[in-house]
This record gives sequence, structure tokens and C-alpha cells, in this order.
Amino acid sequence: MPSEEELESSMFNLAPGAPKTSILSFKSGFHGRLLGAMSSTRSNPLHKLGFPAFDWPAAEPPRYKYPLADNAEYNREQDKASLADVRAKMAEWKAKNAEVCAIIVEPIMSEGGDNQLSNEFAQGLQDITKEHDIYFIVDEVQTGVC
Repeated sequence: MPSEEELESSMFNLAPGAPKTSILSFKSGFHGRLLGAMSSTRSNPLHKLGFPAFDWPAAEPPRYKYPLADNAEYNREQDKASLADVRAKMAEWKAKNAEVCAIIVEPIMSEGGDNQLSNEFAQGLQDITKEHDIYFIVDEVQTGVC
């Protein structure tokens, strides 16, 4: 049962009833046009222009070179750098007292450029979310799964 303080503070969007948390997304990602989704969208500035949004972090996604077989080492380094950026952004937002409560990712980023994430990268993100006991949101629409 919520306390009286939690109930009262939630009406003013303040802690403890409305804690300051954030959702980490990736640059070039597109997640929709509602407030929370738009706050994590990073694909096109015209989508966001004049739109209020939450102050949420955006990490650099891995940007692979193709063909994949010829660029395996480079692409592994991209995965490592992006996962390190995720950790750095989480630490930065924690210092701002707005801890990351979820990570949202598109396995196939098409709106912001054709970028398909590796299985190793997805596993690395899942490991981070388990380590921090936060949600892992997989925004899967490009393959028709919804």
C-alpha cells in the first residue's frame, strides 16, 4: 500500500511517489510518437522539433561494416564500444539522480539507417539489464513481429 507521502508527491511528479528514472535508448533508433516513445526516439530531428521530451540517455549503437565475415573483428569492437557507452550513460544518469530503469533497442534499426544488431550485442545488453535488475525492451517492428 502506498504511503500518504508517495500519493501526495506523485500528484506533483516528485519522488518518492514519482521517482526520477530514465530509459536508455540508442542514437538512430525510432520508437514511436507518444511522449515516452518520442523521448527515446533519436532518428530524425524533425520528428522531435517542438515536442516536449524527457531527459533520457542515448548511447551509440554499434555500426557494422559489411560484409560481416570480412569485418568480424571490427564489428566485435563496435559491440564492445557500444556496450561500454551504455554503461557510461547509465553511470552518468545515476549521478544525475535519474537512474536508468530500462533499455530499449531495435534489433533492426531502419528509420535511422539500416543497422542490424548482432546476437552478441543483444546478449551483452541483456546481461547489463540482468546485472542492474532493469527492464530490457526489444522494440521489434521491422520484421513484422510487432
